[in-house]
Amino acid sequence: MKKTPFECTRETYTIRGFEFSDGKCSSKDKKPVAIISHGFMANQKTVKKYAEFFVKQGYIAYTFDFVGGCIRGLSDGSLDKDMTLLTEIEDLKTVINYVKNNSSDYADTDRITLMGCSQGGAVSSMVAAESDVKVEKLILFYPALCIQDDALKGQMIFYKFDPDNVPEKVHGFANVYLNGEYIKVAQKLNIIERAMGYKGPVLIVHGTGDNIVNYEYSVNAFESYRNSREDSDDPDKGVYFYLIDKAKHGFKGLTDFKAKKYILDFITTK
Repeated sequence: MKKTPFECTRETYTIRGFEFSDGKCSSKDKKPVAIISHGFMANQKTVKKYAEFFVKQGYIAYTFDFVGGCIRGLSDGSLDKDMTLLTEIEDLKTVINYVKNNSSDYADTDRITLMGCSQGGAVSSMVAAESDVKVEKLILFYPALCIQDDALKGQMIFYKFDPDNVPEKVHGFANVYLNGEYIKVAQKLNIIERAMGYKGPVLIVHGTGDNIVNYEYSVNAFESYRNSREDSDDPDKGVYFYLIDKAKHGFKGLTDFKAKKYILDFITTK
């Protein structure tokens, strides 16, 4: 397994991540690409296992830290002033452009799979729907499609606030503050509505024991994707959904083994 650092820039911010490969890439044998996005306040270390899994399936994989999206990350920015869902959309698009412009000699950049966990799933779903981004397949693990509802209710995980009077910063725990602009953006952003522009294959996997994002959000997303493709002759309509019994927010052990099996089935289905 070869792990190579990369950097790209969005405005004045530097985004830092890693390219994973088997070290045998060439222009004669280009490999498909997987770009994997981490969740809220997490970092790319939490999705490294999926990058390594994709490499074993013959892919080149990329992980990165969102600008201001981590408590401890390699990219620029801070949680209390630089991150919203819209900035994360731009971060992911920046990484996609980097891959297209810098990896095309050995990567098949016409075959890009986006995978996102939690908030990274919500962001990936919206980016996949943008007309200027060509995505071959989309994988959403316990996607945080509850973000708008939570922002309107005034509680996002451990952050509590008056939804009608959002302060500049919201205190959560220790010295970790959340950017108030993140909440204001989230209150106005209908993720599912924005995501429905993507018509390619989608895999959604969620756990019934998730106490952060209720799995019913993924049930609704599954139905929305299928309903948006009523004219499709495909009986599955290109949308695949699996619930893992009692699995929490973040797959580990046996639940992660099952989730990876769903990925394998999905990426090998034409």
